[in-house]
Amino acid sequence: MEQIYTGIDMAKDSFVVATRLEGKEITTLYNNDKKGIAGFLKSLPSNSWCIMEATGVYNLQLAIALFEKGIKVSVVNPLQIKRFAQTKLKRTKTDKVDAALIAEYGERMQPKLYEPPAPFMRQLQQQRMSLKLLFKTKRSFLNQLHALTQLEAADKVALKACKTVLKSIEKQIKELQNQMQQQAEEHCRDLFTLLQTIPGISKKSALELIIVSGGFKNFTSAKQFSSFIGICPCINESGTSIRGYRGLAE
Repeated sequence: MEQIYTGIDMAKDSFVVATRLEGKEITTLYNNDKKGIAGFLKSLPSNSWCIMEATGVYNLQLAIALFEKGIKVSVVNPLQIKRFAQTKLKRTKTDKVDAALIAEYGERMQPKLYEPPAPFMRQLQQQRMSLKLLFKTKRSFLNQLHALTQLEAADKVALKACKTVLKSIEKQIKELQNQMQQQAEEHCRDLFTLLQTIPGISKKSALELIIVSGGFKNFTSAKQFSSFIGICPCINESGTSIRGYRGLAE
């Protein structure tokens, strides 16, 4: 049975599907919710291969649903799609065009098939996002508190409000960090412990490495992982005239 390639352009509230059939694309719009995903799955042939960009939480529900139904699915780095578009000199950018481009990329490049992270890993990823938001909020309130204390007649009510919020945030951060550490110790104790034997790697760093790497299952080599986290040396030079930036990949 001939493989059918389906490109999916994900957004917050909807997703556009482009299916390549005999060199032509058929595009359809679905809502990015349970009803929309169910309708898409119902219309999808069993010999489909779905390709989508990694868009954080927006593509996760659909990718898992496709995997559980036994449909081939690949989740690729958006930069790969961008570079592919540049090789084709694409200038027009719409949801339909992007979906068709993603389908063509899948057909030509045959990307790695997606495997969803374990349930505990999905929990850790969500907790990490919440923790990052808490730290960002904490910094905002610390800045506001500092600004208020520089005033000659700082309002006591405003000061108290900032301090109360900061105290609550600190408590939530501590509780979330403890919960995440317990999850790591329960589900991947050996890896969590092993990472901490590396000089300079604390519990927080070990936990961060586990989450961003999917338990080191999202990469097939150390080179891939080092490039992903931005510590891979890169060189920009050509011939005798170009001597560009040398440093770490971003």
